[in-house]
Amino acid sequence: MDIPQIVAGRFRIECELGRGGMGTVYRATHLGLERPVAIKVLKREFAADPEVGERFMREARTMARLKHPRAAMIFDAGRLADGRPFIVMEYVEGATLAEVLSREGTFAPARAVEVTAQICDVLSEAHALGIVHRDLKPSNIMLNERGVCVLDFGIAKVLATSTEVTRTHATTET
Repeated sequence: MDIPQIVAGRFRIECELGRGGMGTVYRATHLGLERPVAIKVLKREFAADPEVGERFMREARTMARLKHPRAAMIFDAGRLADGRPFIVMEYVEGATLAEVLSREGTFAPARAVEVTAQICDVLSEAHALGIVHRDLKPSNIMLNERGVCVLDFGIAKVLATSTEVTRTHATTET
């Protein structure tokens, strides 16, 4: 791991959960509350680019606006000692839709409709806030006993009709 064992003096890193295009996600424990969280840290190779860092922090601000029970909650954000930004979010147990489909194959029609309806419910609220996900795929959908949880609004676009648009919201790169 290329991050400290303790982040922001209150989160203990437990293990790596996964890597994406912009960052690495770790499972951690909030030391004061003794509860699991997920911490996403910007990859080291992007740390020197202020535009990429701002886009990463925009994910935290964007997700913090979305308060849907089927979207991962953002608890905190900040920067490591080396300047890389991090986001602390709800740790969602379960398996990704990609993992479930790989393991089980196609869903029965009723289950497919239920999962799709739950995803659409999250996206409907996001769209009402002017947020378009732009990276919706099976690996960004968690399934568990509570149903669906939509993850990773990292390249979300905030539409011009949103009340919180800034010039940085229009940037998206491959």
